Amino acid sequence: MMNIHPSLLPAFPGLHTHRAALAAGVRIHGCTVHFAAPVVDAGPIIAQAAVPVLPGDTEELLAARVLKEEHRIYPEAVRGFLEGRIRLGPDDAVIVEKTR
Repeated sequence: MMNIHPSLLPAFPGLHTHRAALAAGVRIHGCTVHFAAPVVDAGPIIAQAAVPVLPGDTEELLAARVLKEEHRIYPEAVRGFLEGRIRLGPDDAVIVEKTR
């Protein structure tokens, strides 16, 4: 099972990630596609996308920018998994084969 999370894991697992990123003063935020695991937001990472945190950002503005990237990388990850290019290897290492 795959999950998409609105932060660059392992930073900001759980809820209210955009609020946490703004409070922490990070300059880069983003999203992560990962395989689900028993521990929340701790599964092996498949893909990530970063967005800048801009001066004056609110949770809503930042969330909208992250959501655009979520809509881009999640379908790519699912497609790669269905095509057999993304899989779990030994010791839960994520194996990503590039397309030619």
